[in-house]
Amino acid sequence: MEVKNLCVTISEATQPLVKEVTFSLAGGQKLGLVGESGSGKSLICKAIAGLLPSGLRVSADYLTLETKNRKVLLNTQNTLRDRARYIGYVFQEPMSALNPAMIIGKQIMEALETSDLPTSQKRQMTLDWLEKVQLPDPTATFKKYPHQLSGGQRQRVVIAMAMIKKPVLLIADEPTTALDMLVQAEILDLIRNLCNKDDTMLIFVSHDLDLVGALCEKVMVIRRGEVLETGKTREIYRTPKHPYTQALLLSKPRIGYKPEYLPVVSDFLDEEWKAPHMSKSSAGLPPSEDRICPVVHIQNIKKVYVQNNTTRTVLKDITLVINSGETVGIVGPSGCGKSTLARILCGVEKADAGSILFHPPGRRADVVQLVFQDPFSSLNPQLSIGRQVMEPLLAKGLSSTQAENEAREILKITGIDGSRFYDYPHRFSGGQRQRIAIARALVLRPALLVLDESVAALDVSVQAVVINLLNDLKRHLHLSYLFITHNLIIADYFCDRILVMYGGEFVEEWSGTITTTPKHPFTKKLVRLFA
Repeated sequence: MEVKNLCVTISEATQPLVKEVTFSLAGGQKLGLVGESGSGKSLICKAIAGLLPSGLRVSADYLTLETKNRKVLLNTQNTLRDRARYIGYVFQEPMSALNPAMIIGKQIMEALETSDLPTSQKRQMTLDWLEKVQLPDPTATFKKYPHQLSGGQRQRVVIAMAMIKKPVLLIADEPTTALDMLVQAEILDLIRNLCNKDDTMLIFVSHDLDLVGALCEKVMVIRRGEVLETGKTREIYRTPKHPYTQALLLSKPRIGYKPEYLPVVSDFLDEEWKAPHMSKSSAGLPPSEDRICPVVHIQNIKKVYVQNNTTRTVLKDITLVINSGETVGIVGPSGCGKSTLARILCGVEKADAGSILFHPPGRRADVVQLVFQDPFSSLNPQLSIGRQVMEPLLAKGLSSTQAENEAREILKITGIDGSRFYDYPHRFSGGQRQRIAIARALVLRPALLVLDESVAALDVSVQAVVINLLNDLKRHLHLSYLFITHNLIIADYFCDRILVMYGGEFVEEWSGTITTTPKHPFTKKLVRLFA
């Protein structure tokens, strides 16, 4: 693959969104694109795949894909159908990429519409690929709908859709963002093996530098639509030349290393936005010594789901106390009950048994707020982001002027520019949408914030900014956090206690840092990833 001087512009803009991107890939090679949210990584991928909206203009000196038989020139005259023959695309959010009203098998078969194969052969190929991506019982999975699969299983379906036509190029845009670390490792192995087997080129977009380092031979560092550094991954990771690359590598926490403040990009590049520190007075909360311990007492919570005459116990007598000023982390595989516990705590779902006591007692919304895992689904696409952050304050009785001022302040703290107050969610990147969701939860100044994978969609530099902000809030306001995550490294840095959940119950607890002698089989597998 050869790309030279690829540019993406808006007709009325004076500066291009993507500036003269040049790179090359041979068959089977894997290129990682890293950079902050909004840097242009997805724009580059969508420009290559022909998926940009009509308002954006794409230009390049040349853009070719090398196939076994010939070179394929990709330009503005290519239809999306033409490009679909050679390019497979794995999107960031599999639930959004899949049709909720269509069974899995038919959705994968749709990827073969450009071929003249008979339906029976397409069906058999689909079953074969369901097996290749290691989904259980391909025949049964063929007939299921997306909501009946876990996040990791849905991502495997999207990979099967992209790979079934044996593309020359596979583009994977944040394919493991919401997956637990064991499933994440399995998905990366799957992508690597499939690309190696079929000699498929890969462009892998990720904010996780470790994933890029584990998968890709080459890496390209992008900032504000411009390539700052490109080359072999090992060389750039060991001796980064550009200060921005150095900042990205140093922003990531490491196991056992707990500085009070994580380095951020603004420490290396003075013109970068820097999160301001909040004081007690700016947040409007009472002094920490007036707060009551504990904040919440969860006792013997049980949750059972019944579907098709099948009973599944999701939570088994969960008991947990979270104290004022404490950060409690919960790690565990997808489907173990972490998010169910969060929703019950926040009143989104009801427990079948057990009790939850808040201290001080009062309106639940004033004590606890939830940041959802998927920011795009949790934000209303028909309301501006400013209006959505204002809504909880308006419901509480504040005037429009007061609510707008508070909303602007909290959006600024979480890194959203005030000029975008009236923009809609679709105009923001995934990481920016997550920051908006955090701002909406913080605007009521709760005593307890439940963070359900709240930094999963953020690049490492913004992740560091948000974690520093949360730690700053915790120190000054004595806030408490229930931090649900798949990322053991972040949990190790951020949490005072870490609880391991498996099969709907807590199987292990760590104080302060990750233990080197885990007891439970799942925990042993998890810790082994960092050995």
